[in-house]
Order: sequence, then C-alpha cells, then structure tokens
Amino acid sequence: MTDMNYNPVPHNHTAFLAAARLRPGLIEAYDSLALEYTVASQVLKARAKAGLTQEAVAEHMGTTKSAISPSFCAPKRRRHFFADSRRALRQP
Repeated sequence: MTDMNYNPVPHNHTAFLAAARLRPGLIEAYDSLALEYTVASQVLKARAKAGLTQEAVAEHMGTTKSAISPSFCAPKRRRHFFADSRRALRQP
C-alpha cells in the first residue's frame, strides 16, 4: 500500500501572483470579471448572513439547486453560472 503521510507542497503566493501577472492578457481577463467577482462575493455573504441553504436560495430565485450551485463553487464554474444567469435575465 502507498505511504499516505501528509506532505504539503510549499506555496509562495506572492511569487505565484508575480509570475501570473507576467502572463499576457491576465490582468485584462481578471479585470473583465470584476463585477462578477463582486456579485458572487455579495451573494455568498448574503447567503451566509441569512443562514440559507443552496436549496433555499434556489427556491427564492425560482430555480433548482443544481442551477445555482456553481455560483458557490470554483471561479471557473462560477463564470458559466453568471453567463447563464445573464442570458436568463435577458429573456422575457
């Protein structure tokens, strides 16, 4: 059996960000999502403050938990959630 001892990988976040900022288009791409990050942060804070489950939030929004759960997940999945939400809001 494989040795399952905990062995964390060192991470220098400052160095990581410095290297990431050198990637072409990164700052523009990040800045273009600023509104979505702000909205996601506010939604997460409001949900926590209200003590609501994802199911309750979905019910208030008139949708399903599976439709909103990406908003409470990783940014890549959250981006798809907001794109879908924008399309839904444009529909009559």
